[in-house]
Amino acid sequence: MATGDYCTDTELQDRLSEAGLSTRNRDAIPAVITSASREVDAFCARAFYQVDTVDAVYYVDALTDREVYLPFDLYAITSVAVDMNDDSTWATALTMSTDYLTEPLNGISGGLAGWPTESLRGLRRPQCFMPYVRYHNTPAVKITGKRGWSAVPAPVKQAALIIATETFKLREAPFGVAGFGDFGVVRIKDNPVVARMLEPYQRVSLAIA
Repeated sequence: MATGDYCTDTELQDRLSEAGLSTRNRDAIPAVITSASREVDAFCARAFYQVDTVDAVYYVDALTDREVYLPFDLYAITSVAVDMNDDSTWATALTMSTDYLTEPLNGISGGLAGWPTESLRGLRRPQCFMPYVRYHNTPAVKITGKRGWSAVPAPVKQAALIIATETFKLREAPFGVAGFGDFGVVRIKDNPVVARMLEPYQRVSLAIA
């Protein structure tokens, strides 16, 4: 299974066989799976696979007593640090549970476990950070971590399989189809089963509360 794919070739072949569909053109299956996986990402506005490299997020404002949403999910937080001297070194490390909390708390959102970090909430009052809240010219906060989810949720896997099956059907249709690459367009919003599976995992718009 390629990195970023939410189901395997074998899983899709089994599903196609169960649906009575031919799998003679197996060479197309990896591309169909990747196409379906990216459609899931686009619908949810997030990616569920792990990125092993460490990414950095910078914020101009201090991480005070408010929630700061990340531009992408982090399944592992490497460090959270502030630039107290306005010299782009971010040398002052912040401590989890003392200076900030990761949310959703305990990795649970809507009663579903396994959630990555979507946002950070500072536990300090603004006056505690006045040395750089007022005068900084560089981003005040640097958050580093690994992007994605620690494990792909089961409903996401099933949704990808359903979309991959529909995509494969389009590819095998008489006279071919036009649209998404060579495989046509499968609209998740038009499939109520898939949309219902993925709805809890749709990412909210970025905001600061």
